[in-house]
Amino acid sequence: MIFAALAGCVTFGDSPTATTSAAVAPEGSGVSDDPVKIGAPYVIEGTTYVPQDNPTYDDVGLANIYPATGMSGAHRTLPLPSYVEVTELNNGRTILVRISDRGPMSGNGLIEISPLAAQQLGLSAHVPTAVRVRRVNPPEQEKAVLRDGAMASQRIDTPESLLRVLRAKLAKSQPVVTVEPQHEQARAIEIKAPPSKTSVPDKITPKKAVTAAGNYVVQLGAFSDEKRAALLARKEGATVVSGGAGGLYRVRLGPFADKAAAEAGLKNARGKGFNQAQIYRN
Repeated sequence: MIFAALAGCVTFGDSPTATTSAAVAPEGSGVSDDPVKIGAPYVIEGTTYVPQDNPTYDDVGLANIYPATGMSGAHRTLPLPSYVEVTELNNGRTILVRISDRGPMSGNGLIEISPLAAQQLGLSAHVPTAVRVRRVNPPEQEKAVLRDGAMASQRIDTPESLLRVLRAKLAKSQPVVTVEPQHEQARAIEIKAPPSKTSVPDKITPKKAVTAAGNYVVQLGAFSDEKRAALLARKEGATVVSGGAGGLYRVRLGPFADKAAAEAGLKNARGKGFNQAQIYRN
């Protein structure tokens, strides 16, 4: 499936306040949940995905934003349509999303959600976020709200005790989660991974960003943990650069001779699953 590109930039305002009041269904939009489609197995980047009707689906992974309208989402195996609760694993905020597309079509993300859903969940436009995705069967009134493209009432926040369990589960399956705050006030989500068997020095002296000719770099991610940044840099042949907003350790490839070379490096990085990699100029 090919997703149409959104025109312009998406700007997110303040996140909605959680409420326990019942959602009010708008007048019918003509969108129906029938027929429900499962679909045949298909392949993405060498991996075969088998769509199935799993009423107890419950998993953790990364969420990204994709160009879609309303409170919709894309998932690789759940029926189309189906309904899921998406929980942000940093603060426990939980929302209801209608799965209407197949995806993500690249990388290792678990789910993609629309800009409106991202706004309610509190996601940044350029940051992959750790989430829980759990299939649910909400009341018909809430389904009607989502079919009409509006927000259903936000769920009660998930307690910290459960969030710790979910973060640990994610850390076992994806030990490296790269995030890049958009503002100094933003926080990087840190998921502690199991100890690596790779030997890492106790102290790594960060290198200064290269400012000589050929000053384009490709940033793979940013970390609050210096050792995790060093592990990724060593694996990818990159450099760890410290300083700037948030005091993070940035893992960067390059420098590249020109923008064209940097774009080739960016394409290669995203092909490895670094979907949020970006080009920077020192």
